[in-house]
Amino acid sequence: MIQNILILGGGFGGVRVALDLAKHLPRNAKITLINRAPYHSYTPDYHRIASAFLPEGRKPDPKKFLSLAYTVAIPLKMIFKKYRHVEIVVEEVTDIFFNENKVEVGSGRGFSYDWLVMALGSKSDYCGMQGIEGRVYAVKKVEEALNVRNAVDELFAHKAKHERIKLAIIGGGFLGCEMAGGLVDFAKKLSALHGRPRSSFEIIILEAGDRILAGVSSWASATAAERLKKLGVKIKTASVVTEMSDKEIIFKNGEHVSYDLAVWTAGVCANSIAANLPGVKLENKERLDTDKYLRLPTGQAGLSSHKNVFVIGDMAHFQGDGMERSLEMTAQAAIHEGRYVAYTLRRTMFGRRLFPYVPCVNKFLIDLGGRYAIFDSKYVKISGLVAWLMKRAVPFMYMSDILPWRAAFALWRRGIKIF
Repeated sequence: MIQNILILGGGFGGVRVALDLAKHLPRNAKITLINRAPYHSYTPDYHRIASAFLPEGRKPDPKKFLSLAYTVAIPLKMIFKKYRHVEIVVEEVTDIFFNENKVEVGSGRGFSYDWLVMALGSKSDYCGMQGIEGRVYAVKKVEEALNVRNAVDELFAHKAKHERIKLAIIGGGFLGCEMAGGLVDFAKKLSALHGRPRSSFEIIILEAGDRILAGVSSWASATAAERLKKLGVKIKTASVVTEMSDKEIIFKNGEHVSYDLAVWTAGVCANSIAANLPGVKLENKERLDTDKYLRLPTGQAGLSSHKNVFVIGDMAHFQGDGMERSLEMTAQAAIHEGRYVAYTLRRTMFGRRLFPYVPCVNKFLIDLGGRYAIFDSKYVKISGLVAWLMKRAVPFMYMSDILPWRAAFALWRRGIKIF
């Protein structure tokens, strides 16, 4: 019997599901992966794209920007080159009709399915605040990371040398802290390039909570804060942003700070398609409720009892045995969920017993400018050069898991040379 499997989203979860199914299902199974872009993005290195120093001549070299982008943008055709029963469709998903087992894309084309995996990721969430969108730079796509890099470059090139440049990062989570560390290095190089004083810029992290990196151990949070302050980064906690003007960021308590360029890393919510689906239950940050097998529960959206729809990654709110929570919005979590869904889907097809999903315990590894990183797990805590070397090995380990060894090494080496 031919199985028609449709996977929405080419992120960490979607790619993992497609690869595992392609490896273990018969070739008469049809696997279709729909993604808005022809590439899979290695999002943990977006902060490196946004702070990459590219020495230029009198005219910008487009090849340098393409080369920079392709350190994190891996063509989907390269990943699935040897799996002929995997079809890649570059389209934006617009509608999902559960009762008809059908998905529609922007061009109007429809795709039917026997099994559906929703892994469409997340988008920036401005929480309805006034004047935010349009004044900040988001970092949810490769193009947006490049926009941050180019905007900072332009700012240092054109602002008067006697004027101080103020870079604000709204959100003190993983991306916000890594962005701050990277921008320090970038700003120092740009200052030297344009003959500006080394003290002609300032970088500030604005965090709504009482500490940065609230989701990790107090040791990791304190170590990261100490490192960033040593680099000259200002950290302002308990600062809930409510609105922005062209020059000022205003907080709930009435205080405000001025800025020249602001980067938004504070909040995300599930892909907007989730909120437009009829009959589904939405949880925290518009995420779709799932059962203990990461499936849409019976009774939602008129689904029948066979439950042929799985939800993973940033879209999923998990309800297991005595457990209810939104799953971590990390690459580690998405990969773990992707492996589980591929395994569970295969067992479902062959009528075997299913095992409930057990969320993974994430290890924390973050680089904070220069050759410095922090690694934090249950039993091991490391900071400095050793952790940084571990951080730089992670992209190669991941790429070699989805690409042939030679292609993975070439891509990883390109990134090392540029960064």
